[in-house]
Amino acid sequence: FGQVESGEKSFLESVDNPLYEKRVFLRTKSTEQSHVILGVESFDIHHKERYAVDLLSVILGGNASSRLFAEVREKRGLAYFVHSMTDRGFDNGAFLIKAGLNTDKIEDAIKIIMKEMEKIKSDVKEEELARAKEYIKGSLALSEENSLVVVEKNALEDILGSKSLPLAERIKNYEKVTLDDIHRMAKEIFDASKMKLAIIGPYENDEKFVKILSD
Repeated sequence: FGQVESGEKSFLESVDNPLYEKRVFLRTKSTEQSHVILGVESFDIHHKERYAVDLLSVILGGNASSRLFAEVREKRGLAYFVHSMTDRGFDNGAFLIKAGLNTDKIEDAIKIIMKEMEKIKSDVKEEELARAKEYIKGSLALSEENSLVVVEKNALEDILGSKSLPLAERIKNYEKVTLDDIHRMAKEIFDASKMKLAIIGPYENDEKFVKILSD
């Protein structure tokens, strides 16, 4: 990077996006399963609550013992896969649920996913939180064994202006998260009126999906 000149920090200016108010983004395509992402705005990479949001994601849909996996895939057989994740940038973030759904049962599956997002606002148990913490600690420890993963994480955090913390300190921050933190974050983030839906599947219009988000 010897030829790169340093200068003042600059950021893209905010602009009015005509798609911002749109709730459903549908791409009509003949598929064996429907590919869905249900998303809502969340916190940026600097936010102090990011550790609680990560744990919330694990409990809701972060692994094979999560609520969405058990309810949508195992119990009802409506999904080929269902997974939640967090995405954080410099000044914004998103909480996302990705799923491959049975094309004939997509409406039922989306409703159940939203119902689970509502339930988690008040009924997380201590043992669920403890399991999520152990899962994250194990994942972090494994990731430290991959030098490429470590370098990418450190570079991304540096570019976004976030301090890269050692493993022990990150684990301590996750351990500090309480049930009240989980419930509070779920209530703050999971606002159905702000949720948006992207779908690829054999559907001609988005009316029924808009209705699901609006009910």
